[in-house]
Amino acid sequence: MNWNDIDRMFHRAFRFCFSKKKLLFTYPLVASCGIFINLFRILSIGAGDWVKLSLGFFPIFVTASLLLSAGIVLTRAYHNEVKGVAFSFRDLSKKSWNLMVAAAYLTLPLSMAYVMFLTVIGFFYVLKEIPLVGVLMSLLLSFVPFLLVLSIIVLILVNVLVLFFVTPAIALRSECSLDLFLRIARSIKERVLTHVALLSLALISVSAVLGVLYLAGHVTASTYMIGEGILPKLAQSLVTSLAFSALCTPLVIFFFNFAAESYVLLRRSVGASSI
Repeated sequence: MNWNDIDRMFHRAFRFCFSKKKLLFTYPLVASCGIFINLFRILSIGAGDWVKLSLGFFPIFVTASLLLSAGIVLTRAYHNEVKGVAFSFRDLSKKSWNLMVAAAYLTLPLSMAYVMFLTVIGFFYVLKEIPLVGVLMSLLLSFVPFLLVLSIIVLILVNVLVLFFVTPAIALRSECSLDLFLRIARSIKERVLTHVALLSLALISVSAVLGVLYLAGHVTASTYMIGEGILPKLAQSLVTSLAFSALCTPLVIFFFNFAAESYVLLRRSVGASSI
């Protein structure tokens, strides 16, 4: 693997992220995720700390599961595009349905772990409100909520790893099993720097554009408010998210295109033939 290989991969992944069929297939999903995230963000306004924490993280796990299912179809579509094979998303979705359901089940433990961590954190929020001893106990045990929040963030990072490295493996191998997850985990452990470099290149590219879009959205929301109530804010946020999602759609496609390219490159590399 050299820079020319990565440059070629990046260029091809970028070139195929503006396919009309793929944009039409992906946009409804991205728009739904955007509306879902914005709805929870608006609902968290004025809520308690624990509720804000819950509403802030929960949409991420739901969105990750939806993107994993869509990523399987997008990866197969990209594989056909590169090979010059005609395809339809209806056929690909039908053929990928069992894999999509199996992938959702295999990622369920991540969501369950999140719920468990969140429940334990809730106990500490309740403990904090106990008169007299609550403040002292919360102070002495404050490192526990910190570790729990850190664990939730680690779960989010694991979701990102699954989206980038597991999705193309499921799609191109037509296999979704615990053994596949373990093989990919071993491959990452054996070649940490290579995997981190490929994932970082994808994330930096996507995050740079997302940062610009978020900045534009933040400035718009702070300078062009229709009203001060919850409903006007929710309505404006949801309408704006439709345009935001349209601009994010090529980024989602590029992410999975580059993930597929990275998977093929890693399989061809020495020591990665087992994934």
